[in-house]
Amino acid sequence: MVLISEHRDGELVARAASSLGFGLIRGSSTRGADRALISIVRELQAGHEVAITPDGPRGPAAKFAPGALVAAQRSDSFILPVVAVADRAWRLRSWDRFMIPKPFARVTIAYGNPTKVFATSPRAAAAEGPRFEELMSEALGMASG
Repeated sequence: MVLISEHRDGELVARAASSLGFGLIRGSSTRGADRALISIVRELQAGHEVAITPDGPRGPAAKFAPGALVAAQRSDSFILPVVAVADRAWRLRSWDRFMIPKPFARVTIAYGNPTKVFATSPRAAAAEGPRFEELMSEALGMASG
């Protein structure tokens, strides 16, 4: 499953993900957040994997929004940090500098260690953002080599 924003800009990504066979959960921090969180927790409790861009639809970039952390805490699931780096890419002028690899670019994908959210409440889970930002940074360091 892939979490994709309900905003207009998420529609292109949703179509691409769907055509590749991924199931979709639609929602974001500003639209459909409660419904999306419930769907994510249900999918995780059912043993499915859910891909989430943790810095949300509006950023700030590289900051862990609380949604993924709360979902992992509520479902007692692991978070697996995953990053991708291209040696040649176009960067959009968006808040996250969205990357589009150029033809024949070498794309490196790196994974961190699966990690649990140790919090006992949603509020405490949200407070673990800096720890998970560091895990993403470490994975990025491995990818950038």
